[in-house]
Amino acid sequence: MTQHKICENLWVGDDQYNSDDYEYIIDLRGWDAEKTFRWETFDEIDRDVELVGSRVKLGKTLVHCHGGIDRSPFICAMHLHVNENMHPHEAYDLVKSRRPQTLIHYEWMYPYLEYIGFRMRAD
Repeated sequence: MTQHKICENLWVGDDQYNSDDYEYIIDLRGWDAEKTFRWETFDEIDRDVELVGSRVKLGKTLVHCHGGIDRSPFICAMHLHVNENMHPHEAYDLVKSRRPQTLIHYEWMYPYLEYIGFRMRAD
């Protein structure tokens, strides 16, 4: 059971946790990251980032996948960028500093940032 506190009400972990410790649990185990990082499916990431943002406001939230190394740290970093206005590199660095086993995926981050930039211009 390894969970790490990232910031107020936000925790990242693996799939071994005590559900009594959290008010909200966001399970990313079903998210196939290799298929998600295509332009037409970035809305899935948006939904996860929005969900984290809404839950963190309400209480102690755990975001987890199988190992808490790739997907859940990525979503938490993008939450910090989108919802907390943190620079994306600083957001990812913060997550990694609090959860050292995090693998930083710039190959995921840059296309997503391009997508949300495009989306914002289109709105």
